[in-house]
Amino acid sequence: MHLRGVVVSELTEDWSHTDSTKSLHEWLREQNVPVITGVDTRALTKYLRTRGTMAGVITTAARPDFSAPAPKIVSADKPEIINPASPRPL
Repeated sequence: MHLRGVVVSELTEDWSHTDSTKSLHEWLREQNVPVITGVDTRALTKYLRTRGTMAGVITTAARPDFSAPAPKIVSADKPEIINPASPRPL
């Protein structure tokens, strides 16, 4: 699991895929991935598009402690092809 948190407008416990055995919320809980719901994700997307990427926190604390150093986020300098024999999407 590579994601650090999930932001959604709505999270349902009623799933409909015939092969599923649990809800997304249950699975995220098992993976220790925090989830925040009730967010206007369209407004959030517009906000981030105009202001750029920024760090965020999902917490239950009324006033989170931001004095701790932020975790270092690492990304690749250039794209890396893992399986060159695999067909590429258009």
